[in-house]
Amino acid sequence: MAKGRKQTPTNLKLLARNPGKRDLAPPPQTDAPGSVGGPPDWLTESQKKVWEIGLESAPLGVLKKIDTAVFLIWVVACDRFAQANKELQTQGLTDVGAMGGPIQNPLVSIVNKQSEIMIKAAAEMGFTPASRSRVGSGSDGGEKTNPFHANSNKTA
Repeated sequence: MAKGRKQTPTNLKLLARNPGKRDLAPPPQTDAPGSVGGPPDWLTESQKKVWEIGLESAPLGVLKKIDTAVFLIWVVACDRFAQANKELQTQGLTDVGAMGGPIQNPLVSIVNKQSEIMIKAAAEMGFTPASRSRVGSGSDGGEKTNPFHANSNKTA
């Protein structure tokens, strides 16, 4: 992957009337067979809830069967992030070290690492505003059917 500044999303270029006057990139190809489907049996109940919320909220037409592993990474990271944050609320950010001085609670590292994982996976799947334009999806404000939701008659 090339280093440097991230590409400005096409929709932002259009809002600014394409100030660079360069050709705008066509939407990338996102077609792949199959859908993500239901959560694996081994997920915890809280992870299954995150799975359902993620599918309901995902950009329409983006998540496919091939994306299941990345989606699982995001789901587990979201759940661990929430668990660690909940524990931090009761334990606090610092603990007492072996020498009696304050040390960072190890949960802070867990929260930070899970947030990094969540952000990276979210960007890969088009879950952030900038990444939605890079994967060529997003809502146009109209109602659409989410084909990846268990009840496909619901609208997103």
